[in-house]
Amino acid sequence: MATNFPTDDLTTLQLDAATDDPSQARVELLAAVQKIQAIIAATGIGANHSLKLDSNADIPNGTRSAGTVSKSIQDDYSSILITISNSGNVGIGDTTPTKAKLKVFDAASGTKHGISVDSEAQTTGHTIYAYSNSPAHTGNVLHAREDNVDATGALIYGRHDGTGKLLSLNNATSELFSIDNSGNVRLFNNKFLYLGTSNGLRLSHTGTSSEILSYTGGFFIQNLANSQLITYYTRDSGGTDRINMTMGGAIPSVKIFYNGTKEGETLSGSLDGTNDITIAGSTEIVKESKVDWANAGGISQGIIAGNSTESHSLTTSSILIHSSIRIYIPVNANFIEVEFFAKISAGTVNVNVEVGTEVGSIISSFTTSYVSRTMTVDITAISGWQNLQIRAVADSTRTLNVQGTSYRII
Repeated sequence: MATNFPTDDLTTLQLDAATDDPSQARVELLAAVQKIQAIIAATGIGANHSLKLDSNADIPNGTRSAGTVSKSIQDDYSSILITISNSGNVGIGDTTPTKAKLKVFDAASGTKHGISVDSEAQTTGHTIYAYSNSPAHTGNVLHAREDNVDATGALIYGRHDGTGKLLSLNNATSELFSIDNSGNVRLFNNKFLYLGTSNGLRLSHTGTSSEILSYTGGFFIQNLANSQLITYYTRDSGGTDRINMTMGGAIPSVKIFYNGTKEGETLSGSLDGTNDITIAGSTEIVKESKVDWANAGGISQGIIAGNSTESHSLTTSSILIHSSIRIYIPVNANFIEVEFFAKISAGTVNVNVEVGTEVGSIISSFTTSYVSRTMTVDITAISGWQNLQIRAVADSTRTLNVQGTSYRII
């Protein structure tokens, strides 16, 4: 049996146990081993050296496929550990890395990393850099996927112990979106946060103002905590935050504020004002009805009934012409004047005005033609919300036609 050993001139040393001198064979064998050691040292293979291969070289204990001209590294049990394809693709734990420049496959279970990249000595550049410059590229530059339905870990996990950002997304000219290492999320000026399939809700900041825009359906702001408020604040010229309005509470109501002080509140069936409410100019609050007139606090005048004719049948018994009309009496009011525009079919009629517990003067000078008569009630002893009523009584069965009733607080 013959054994071949490489020599320094790459010829073959052949030892044949049946014909060659054993002593000479030992000398030549020792010389061959020394030459092999010298070759190994010259190629840089050692405990502190790397292994370099030429285009046709194989790693010991490895194979090369003639058909695909791929190379592989195997362990002692002929299990392929690394495969390099003829296209330059590298497979770690995978024998056919045909669709990836680097493909890592790990079928084993346990706590381990499929790919682990350390750059402890790196001070600049990128630890992992994903780059694409293909004009026809339609896929994702970086794609993460978990197919195991029992997986409980995060799809992407990141940690930053320094002061840099956790995430920064940019286009070709500027930064668009970032998350700093405190968890603050930043969307830059004139960029929208779209919510909904059709971008129905949009949030943005222009640099000078903020916008919340709803394009589809209703827009609801709701506080679902029991007995709590929705509160609106603005900042005054001195930089102090001032409350403007609150909504909700144990008994839901709306409260309005001026310079931090409550000025009004909605109550059951009314609006309660801390101060008088004044309507400037010639504006009037008009309700063409003789019932349920609810006048806002502080209004100095109003119309109780419009100019449509109301016909009332009078007898010798008193009847209500206008009943339980709600008006607000300011604390500094002195009198209320009620103007009554009416006529009577014949005879005489007495009309009086009641405001709370106060009763006005009696008028009996109506004629068969429409005339205006004014009744005055002293209201210095009362204030706040009061009922106003107007009563009439005739000397016999008469018809009273009324075309308008108004009042003025003085």
